[in-house]
Amino acid sequence: MRKTIAILVLFLLILGCSAPETQVPGATSSKGSAGPVKENALVLEIQKLETSTPAIETFTLDLLMDAYNAGELSEEEYALQSAYNLFEPEKLDAKFKTDSTVVDHPTFTLMKIAHEFDSYSSETQSKLEKYILSSDDPNSYFYNDEPSEEVN
Repeated sequence: MRKTIAILVLFLLILGCSAPETQVPGATSSKGSAGPVKENALVLEIQKLETSTPAIETFTLDLLMDAYNAGELSEEEYALQSAYNLFEPEKLDAKFKTDSTVVDHPTFTLMKIAHEFDSYSSETQSKLEKYILSSDDPNSYFYNDEPSEEVN
C-alpha cells in the first residue's frame, strides 16, 4: 500500500513536469501516423522502480491495527493481542504473526492498556494485569525475584 501511494505521488509529480522525451523503438503513434511513440523518460524510470523496489515488510502491529479498524478485533482483543505481540509472541494468534524481526516499542501499548483497563471484562483484565503492574509486584510480568548484583 505504501509503495503504491509513493509511486502514485511520484507519477502525479512527473505529469506536472516537462522532461526530455525518449523514443520507444518499434512503437507506433496513437494518432494513427507511423513512427515512434515518444515516452516521458521519467515514466520509464517509474516502471523500472516498480519492478526493482523490494516488497515492504509487514509488521504484526500493522496487521493488528488493520483488523481492529476493519472491525475484526474488539478493543479488548486488540489490547490482548498487542500485549502478546510484545511480551509473549507464542500466545499471539497465528494470523497476526509475521517474519518481521522488528520489535514494537511497548510504551504506547502499555499506556493504552492501563488507560482502558477498567473498561475490559474481568477475564481480559486477569490476562492483561501482569503487564501493567509495577515491576516490584510479584504478580508482574516484569518481576525479578533474584537480587540484583551491585556494580562497584
